[in-house]
Amino acid sequence: MNNRLFRIAVCFTLIFTLIFCEAAMCFATTQEAAPNAAETKAKASEVILKDYAYEKGRVYTYTGKQIKPELARVVVDITYKKEAGTTETMTKTVTSFGKVTYKNNTSIGTGYAVTTIEGKTIEVPFTIKLGKVTTIKTKPVTYTSINISWNKVAGANGYVIYRTDEENGKFEKIKTITSGSTTSYTDTKKTLGVRYFYKVRPYRIVGDDKEYGEYSEVARQKARPLTPTTIKVSRKSYDSLKISWSKGKAADGYRIYRSTSPNGEFKGIATIRNKNTLQYIDDGRTCGKRYYYKVRSYKLSGLKKAYSHATDVKSGRTTPSKTNFNEDTVSWYSSVELSWDKSKGASGYEIYRSKASKSGYKKVKTIKSSKTTKWTNTGLKGTAKYYYKIRPYKTVSGTKVYGAYSKTYTKYLVPKKLSTLIKKYEGVRYRFGGNTPKGWDCSGFVQWATYYLKGKKIGRTAGDQARGGKYVNKNDMSSWKPGDVLVYKRNGGGVSHVGLYIGGGKMMHALNRRYDTVIQDVEYYERWDGGNYLAAVRRY
Repeated sequence: MNNRLFRIAVCFTLIFTLIFCEAAMCFATTQEAAPNAAETKAKASEVILKDYAYEKGRVYTYTGKQIKPELARVVVDITYKKEAGTTETMTKTVTSFGKVTYKNNTSIGTGYAVTTIEGKTIEVPFTIKLGKVTTIKTKPVTYTSINISWNKVAGANGYVIYRTDEENGKFEKIKTITSGSTTSYTDTKKTLGVRYFYKVRPYRIVGDDKEYGEYSEVARQKARPLTPTTIKVSRKSYDSLKISWSKGKAADGYRIYRSTSPNGEFKGIATIRNKNTLQYIDDGRTCGKRYYYKVRSYKLSGLKKAYSHATDVKSGRTTPSKTNFNEDTVSWYSSVELSWDKSKGASGYEIYRSKASKSGYKKVKTIKSSKTTKWTNTGLKGTAKYYYKIRPYKTVSGTKVYGAYSKTYTKYLVPKKLSTLIKKYEGVRYRFGGNTPKGWDCSGFVQWATYYLKGKKIGRTAGDQARGGKYVNKNDMSSWKPGDVLVYKRNGGGVSHVGLYIGGGKMMHALNRRYDTVIQDVEYYERWDGGNYLAAVRRY
């Protein structure tokens, strides 16, 4: 082996020796640290509860059943013993638990959640208390007594009631209720008009002691007359409303309040000083507007009035006055001229029509002015019957408020015999120049009747009527038809009279001021008035 190889061999030997020695030293160090690690895993000799928390707090309301709150966190001090006889205490927070049991968790007092930490049993306390009266109400029973009521509290053996007559006064016990099922009490001999304040708390007997729940909220009430039990508001007229109510017990009178909205400010509008007067008429209201009312009764206490609570709020609305078709309404062959009385408070009218008397009405016309009281419905079928109704409306803030429907007007058309349709006008007075059922002369009647029966407008004068229409043989009565116009002339003169043939050899005509409108046989009339003779028959 040459010197170079020898030197290389020596170097490798030294490196290997250094590595081996370092490894041996590391092994020795690890063996010395082991005892300390073992000591930290020593069994705990004591675990003491330091702090804790439940998911829903530490206090629970008694229900009579088991209460099992969930643990959220437990903080404990854990003491370990060392080999040398010394101890070491560590604080630990536990948020994950194994099995949890419960102790004393059905009764008022202190209950426990029981769990194991580091091999030691830990009892974590929570409080079970009697529940609170959460609802308390008061109401007057008479004007000298007040009733207090409250909700039943689970587990309560009774309740204690406290009272004061000052806003921030000292409460004094006035009654102990010895039954957990009794939840009301009437406090008597109170002073009319004085406000009293009440609160209640429950109790439960535990051993020889009473465990109390918390006080309720404070309820207040005056000794006052009773509230009227009912109130009604109804329409009286287009600008007035009637408010009525039931009699308030022990009341000396009533006060009425009004507002323009259900939750708005109510203002007193009238005082009724007679306990037996149970209604009030509120006049001067705006037509179509809704108003809201409530009523309180009162009882006199010296010169002062002690008021009841107010009734529920009721509302009413004025509406336009009802209108009906009047006597100026006229039916024609193919049209009807509707006329009605003006409605008080209305902005306009809506007219409805049907071919059945009790159903099927549809609006056919809107009249936008309250001053317009006539409308003609044209284009009707002469062989049909029509029914009409009308109702007024008032426009309030862009909305229509309606009055009541009118009575039905029925238009009869020609399915009935002409004589049946026309004969009801027998006896209408003769009036020179007239042409309506209020009065007409001979040509005025013929003009009206022709339009009424056939929907045809003809000339106004007897001469015009004699020249119009179609020729019908005057000498052949069998060819005449109901509705034909009979034209008469005076001997040696022109046209003097006209009448309407209604069939059966009869005519209807406005004769004169003495006889008015009559029905006569055609032949009899010619004999009766020898100065006239039948000159023509015209058909329209």
